[in-house]
Amino acid sequence: MHPSRVANGAFTGVPMLGNDGDRQAMLVAPDGTLVPDRRPAWFAPPAWAPRDPFARTEPPAVQAVSAKPVLLGGRYVVREAIRHASGGGVYRATDQDSGATVIIKQARPHTGSSLTGGDIRDLRRHEAAMLERFDGSGATARPLGLFEQQGELFLVQEEISPARRCTADPQPRVRRAPPGVRRRRPSRRSPSHWSISSRSCTPKDWCCGTSAPTT
Repeated sequence: MHPSRVANGAFTGVPMLGNDGDRQAMLVAPDGTLVPDRRPAWFAPPAWAPRDPFARTEPPAVQAVSAKPVLLGGRYVVREAIRHASGGGVYRATDQDSGATVIIKQARPHTGSSLTGGDIRDLRRHEAAMLERFDGSGATARPLGLFEQQGELFLVQEEISPARRCTADPQPRVRRAPPGVRRRRPSRRSPSHWSISSRSCTPKDWCCGTSAPTT
């Protein structure tokens, strides 16, 4: 329903001294210029004003913009997010150099802070060191890289296929310990042989040196 009468004009306007010495109320155009507030006996809106302010107009079509792929480390193209977390997500990506599918773990600064001043980035560095020590044992994923980008740390490791996880020995045994790794004292909960769990990337029966934390 349209109103029976439409008028235009300024309530207060911008006062300006005219050529005849009288003050006139000026309208402000969209470009910032001042336009005289003319009020003839007929309907005469300014050129920039719509003749029918209540007419429905179709919104401009929004052009679809394709999202650019996320590139990490200058070579890893992120394909999907496996998990999101405040400390950093876990992503599945493709290595442009080799074409292989990799897993990337993100570590954001100032998250997971400890009383010693460390944060989750230190945990990712420790995890990378553990993967390096167990590389070749077949019990953990093979580490592929550790880099920083925009203040965040990223750990790259190989993707373990479901078939490999299902056919792997749940407790693969390593006869010799890696350098700098000693065995814990046997207990009811900890077996006397060198062993780690293939279901997790964190070794549970290893202790590094004398002061390094166990995971």
